[in-house]
Amino acid sequence: MLFLDEIAEMPLALQTRLLRVLEERTVRPLGGGQGVAVDFDLACATHGDLPALVAAGRFRADLMYRVAGFTVALPPLRERADRHALIARLFLESGAAARGLRLEDEALEALAACPWPGNVRELRSVLRSLVALAEPGDAIGLDALPANLRAMPGMPAAPVPDTTSPGFGGPPPLVAITRQAIAQALQDCGHDVAEAAHRLGIHRSTVYRHLARERGRRPGG
Repeated sequence: MLFLDEIAEMPLALQTRLLRVLEERTVRPLGGGQGVAVDFDLACATHGDLPALVAAGRFRADLMYRVAGFTVALPPLRERADRHALIARLFLESGAAARGLRLEDEALEALAACPWPGNVRELRSVLRSLVALAEPGDAIGLDALPANLRAMPGMPAAPVPDTTSPGFGGPPPLVAITRQAIAQALQDCGHDVAEAAHRLGIHRSTVYRHLARERGRRPGG
């Protein structure tokens, strides 16, 4: 089996060579030499519209007819009905199972709600990062998701502060306590993020976000 990804991006000169290989079932080394017989099944993938590219003169019609004998249109990840199960399976396959990691329901729902413009490749990259940053046995929640992902359109909106509650205008007591605990742990650990997170029993990404927020509060930050 020979798989060619994004065949629509193949230059015309290479399209000609590929068509010759498909016709003759022979591969010739660059610069000449004896041809080598090959026997393979060809599968291709592309985001491009091959008929439109043929009409524009950017893809050979005879090659399109050879590679498009049977086509399957795959929906984008955001439109897949099984994306919850797919995300859970890819999370385990990305190393979570071996490290005893668990994806909390809120995080799974947020990942499923993401529009994923990069489709499954982008999802795999995010899941590998989550696994790499987690400590063995961690439960990965919303706070562990990358900030750029949580800011994407389509993600669950952040809770709206209750402006009618007493004392509104300053940080809630729990937030202030958490901020103080992280700052103290960092000081005690000589600003070793991993050690501070371990002592507090939280994910390292939570500590990194705390540091980013603190930098943003400084004048000129």
